[in-house]
Amino acid sequence: EINRYIEASKTELNYPDIVPRLESWIDGAQHQWPNLHPVHQYVVDQFNKYKPKSACEIGAGAGCVAKSIYATLESIQLTCVENSQAHISLMRENFSKESKVFLPQIEVKAEIINALGQNLPFKDKSFDFVYTCTVMMHQPFIAGVLMACEMARISSKYILHVEGYHTMGIVQGFRNSQNLLVLDYGRLYKMLGFKTISKIFFPYPYSQDFDGILFVAERDEM
Repeated sequence: EINRYIEASKTELNYPDIVPRLESWIDGAQHQWPNLHPVHQYVVDQFNKYKPKSACEIGAGAGCVAKSIYATLESIQLTCVENSQAHISLMRENFSKESKVFLPQIEVKAEIINALGQNLPFKDKSFDFVYTCTVMMHQPFIAGVLMACEMARISSKYILHVEGYHTMGIVQGFRNSQNLLVLDYGRLYKMLGFKTISKIFFPYPYSQDFDGILFVAERDEM
């Protein structure tokens, strides 16, 4: 299953909903900085709380969340990992000071890395803070577990997930009994040497059929 997922990721098969224009990433309610989409605000709030010096977003898409984080903590060393070349092109556009699509109109000095979350090209404990925003919910269960292992490996301090707590986002080719399971974040990260410091379920703004989850874990040095 891991090999099958990695092979599919070499094409655009794992990205059925790629949008060709940066404008298409703006949600229907037209949320813009500083009035962020509620899900994005959950992420930014955690950065305001913990104020990490370095952070890595896995599955950064067009960089919408990362841009808000950079606007909040401009001194942060920010790395954005994305496997889709189409998304990376949009991210580079979004991070340019000339881009007016997503506010604020600033240059985002982030390092953009073309990589898959299941095989991150970083040394152990490379970042203070490693996070996803609405990305794990698209991972088949087996690939999602491996991605969490990689996130734990490269984090020196914190892990953050802000996700829909469901399996509806898993692409069709991986919708089998092995993969249609929802991650137990607390149990998984405990096995990976982290302790849960925050786990909150919230009404998911895109659907009334399931909740969202905000999960924060800290490396347990004991």
